[in-house]
Amino acid sequence: MQKIIYLKNNGFLKVTGKDAATFLQGQLTCDVTKVTQKTSVLGACCDPSGRVQAFFRLFQLADGYYLRLPKTLVPILLAHLSKYAIFSAVALSNASDTLRMTGVMTEGAPPNYVNDGTQHCVKIADNRYEYYSPNLVDASDDSSVWALDNMKAGIPEIHPETAGKFLPHPLNLVTIGAIDFEKGCYVGQEIIARMHYRGKLKQHLYLAMAEKTTSVSLNQGLCDQQQPETVVGYVVDHVLAGSQQYLLVTLFDRAAKQPLIIKEQPNDCLKIVSSFG
Repeated sequence: MQKIIYLKNNGFLKVTGKDAATFLQGQLTCDVTKVTQKTSVLGACCDPSGRVQAFFRLFQLADGYYLRLPKTLVPILLAHLSKYAIFSAVALSNASDTLRMTGVMTEGAPPNYVNDGTQHCVKIADNRYEYYSPNLVDASDDSSVWALDNMKAGIPEIHPETAGKFLPHPLNLVTIGAIDFEKGCYVGQEIIARMHYRGKLKQHLYLAMAEKTTSVSLNQGLCDQQQPETVVGYVVDHVLAGSQQYLLVTLFDRAAKQPLIIKEQPNDCLKIVSSFG
């Protein structure tokens, strides 16, 4: 049995040119040399202070490299990378109108999709696959189940509202393999490496629940219910699934066991479900 979901909120940034691999290797946290037409990697693009501008999956088709990320973030990342691309033989473009993304959930055999240079299928977890193709297959539009499964796995998304707000470690990017510490230099690498090898992490990513009627927005502050004036975390992502609101939040670890509320919403309490990292 298969469930196929059209993930229409995802878009693609395309990178081509003779310097494409070298350019990306100097910009991204992942090792671009590990990417082929049959393999992909998770990665991030950071600013010089190490803050995450975008989180994506990088894959390759016959005509170039592609970064899969939220469609609304593609123009922002395109502008960010363009500042560094002027000295390289690369071309950057928004390919969101030429590729489509579907998520496949299967209880049996893997989907019968072939990585042939025009389409790409990647297994992201047991019985879960991402499929990128120029053609839209017959699929459901309800993406909440897919988003919730990503959240339960500690996989965040970065949106325009949260671009440049977080460092990679509190987002769980190290744990899910989006940061390669062996690849060499890239923008923000010195800050990220220093935190990894010398720092003591005091914040992590958490999955939380709230009532269906709770008003939630991206990058919204979270507070200790006993000290409502003190922000102890922020909303990274959220989704309404069934009768519950689910949130991925960065949180100071000392606050995780305390009653939490959304800033300036004292009646909207959160329940921590799990932690990551």
